[in-house]
Amino acid sequence: MAEASGVKIGFECDGKDFHDESRDEWRDAMILGSKGVDAIYRMRGADLYYHINDILYFISKWDPELFSQRGLLNLEVLASDAVRTSSEEYTKCVAFIRYQDDDYQVPIDITVRKLFIDINGGRRFLETAYDFACSIGGGNLDYVIGKYQARNKDGKPDWDSGDSGKLCK
Repeated sequence: MAEASGVKIGFECDGKDFHDESRDEWRDAMILGSKGVDAIYRMRGADLYYHINDILYFISKWDPELFSQRGLLNLEVLASDAVRTSSEEYTKCVAFIRYQDDDYQVPIDITVRKLFIDINGGRRFLETAYDFACSIGGGNLDYVIGKYQARNKDGKPDWDSGDSGKLCK
């Protein structure tokens, strides 16, 4: 985790063996919703190893307060042309960045999730997941996901008296 100017940023680097996209999204929703961090950056280890300058460049566009002025200038020089000319919107609350570098045969992937920002037409699952977890009294992640998946067809939660634990305040 990094913190600057009151902004808290979480970074996660996990390999294929530890990656479950759906579960990661739920976990990110709980962390962001509880205000544990303001943004979460999820990166693959190979991308960090081979393209650290590009990843840092992307991060500097979303959260420039994490970098010194000199660092921002250096990243402008060090980042690849593919990244510098990217048309990515840096105001999104959820972004999936994927680009192909001529020197690197596997596409580079970066996922960014930011605290709930009201964006016209933006994806709202993070808010929905967190609100659902709070509506059932919280619980460990597996419990919350299971309850969400067990909802009745009319969209209402399947309430029971099971031990939900403590997730939401």
